[in-house]
Amino acid sequence: MAASLKVFIPAARLEEFYIRARMALRGQKAALTLERPLAVLDLASLACFDLAVVGSSWRCRAPYVFPLLSTVRDMCYPEWHGKPLENIPGVDWVVLGGNPEHFSLALARGVLRCGYETVQVVPFLEVAGALPRQRQESDVPVRLCKKWFFVNHIAVAQVLGKLLELPEERWPETGYVAVQDHFGKFRPYIEERLARPPRLIVELGCGLGQTTRSLAARFPQARVIGLDVSRDALTVAREKFRLPNLEYREFDFANRFAFDDRSVDLIVSSSALNISANQSRTASETFRILADDGLLVNGCIFEAFHAYWDFPQSAFRPTRSNLFLHDWLAAATRRGLGMELYHWTQANSPHYFACARLDAFPPVYEGLLAGIRHEPFVPYDYTQCTGYMVAGGRAATASDIRVPPVNHLDALEDILQAFDRLDGAGQALTEMNWLAVSSCLGLFPEAQTFLRACLPGASHVIGRALDPEVLGRLRHRAA
Repeated sequence: MAASLKVFIPAARLEEFYIRARMALRGQKAALTLERPLAVLDLASLACFDLAVVGSSWRCRAPYVFPLLSTVRDMCYPEWHGKPLENIPGVDWVVLGGNPEHFSLALARGVLRCGYETVQVVPFLEVAGALPRQRQESDVPVRLCKKWFFVNHIAVAQVLGKLLELPEERWPETGYVAVQDHFGKFRPYIEERLARPPRLIVELGCGLGQTTRSLAARFPQARVIGLDVSRDALTVAREKFRLPNLEYREFDFANRFAFDDRSVDLIVSSSALNISANQSRTASETFRILADDGLLVNGCIFEAFHAYWDFPQSAFRPTRSNLFLHDWLAAATRRGLGMELYHWTQANSPHYFACARLDAFPPVYEGLLAGIRHEPFVPYDYTQCTGYMVAGGRAATASDIRVPPVNHLDALEDILQAFDRLDGAGQALTEMNWLAVSSCLGLFPEAQTFLRACLPGASHVIGRALDPEVLGRLRHRAA
């Protein structure tokens, strides 16, 4: 157990948090000391986590940054039984905002669980240097487990009777959202990139079965199999869609795919691969069963989208539980297959934006949508909600493909620079959303300086979109 915990706080914010710290540690054995202020906090001196995601090559090196890492259990969590990061000893804390009461509770829990003898509160005036990104010998390894979840399972069960009773064209009346046949959107990529007529087609995560049905109708000479984990959805699919070359099977990403190596000519998937808890294993299995000249067409949300729009909450961790593109590109490359990424047209939603309830949101959001092209083969960029991943067949990997690096801070610098490629409406929405996220987190104005120092490659974007004066007014209003 580490004997001492260092908590670094901007000097201008010391009073409200130090008083809370004293109250939180009252009755505990740990001694609380207030150290002399640092003129400059050297980022290279911070004791850090070595964060990694199980089943992915994603990594990030960072101290415990409150409140940016205090909510890590929302979508990902440490491998050991959901243990909060504040309960893991051996790293320094940096306070960039948040609710003082929530901070005091986290501090009290952390001190108790980690057995600290001393808590040193260190005020600082400025930050300098770079935060090293490569793992250091003293780093504390933490393995985050990507949560497997899919809310549609419960929703299907709730409306199962209506889905069985109503004809397909009336399924939207049930209120269930996943009632689309995506074959029309997949078709241009299949027709342009499929090397030859398929003999075996598989849909991973077929849901109610409409897309699989359409594939079976389009390729009557092929055997077409729809796979899904939901027994209720498969009940509907088997009842509604019956073709001689079509079948549906129960399936779980956690298991080995029940197909021979290089046996499947066409694999399609819609909003399913991203929910796999082990991205590398699912990617390897998908490409294992894909024929040498076979084609994968997948449409889903990529994690890079959330890394952009959820900033600064995304500064040191994944914020959602979606597809990591670098895992899939690596798996495709190992098989010698090319990969292309395109924008999935008309697949955005106000639901993904923290500022959606603001009165100023609708016209700016509409301006963003107006600038989006909706024809096939529009290259994917990080700010776009959903994308198509096309691999194998006649696909070729471009040198400038938009795939973030493995290291999260490297990736975030690349992702945030997408700001420069947006039009005026997109940049205005970025500024609005990042400030809304910052307001929800209660970030200090000093957070901007810290983030710019950690992400120098995106410093100009952060400096423009996160105005310290506005952050100060937002925090004061929230208080």
